Amino acid sequence: MGQYNRSTRHQKMYVNDNENKNVYPKNCVPTESKRPKGSWTKGVMAWEKGTAGSPDIWVGWFSPPRLRKGRQNHNDFRTQEEE
Repeated sequence: MGQYNRSTRHQKMYVNDNENKNVYPKNCVPTESKRPKGSWTKGVMAWEKGTAGSPDIWVGWFSPPRLRKGRQNHNDFRTQEEE
């Protein structure tokens, strides 16, 4: 159970380790307080490693949060076929 937090999905992604990826600015999406929680994805934050014991710095997004696509209701499709 302790290994869960060490998976690559939940680790910080650093700019130095992913030079081939674009870094989008922090302000490219509304702040969390101004958007509903359920309708947005979490996104992937871009971090820069701190030097000499200083904390890591959040510099932007590798993939910014986005609106989730609408939920598809497959039951509606079945009822239309039967009619």
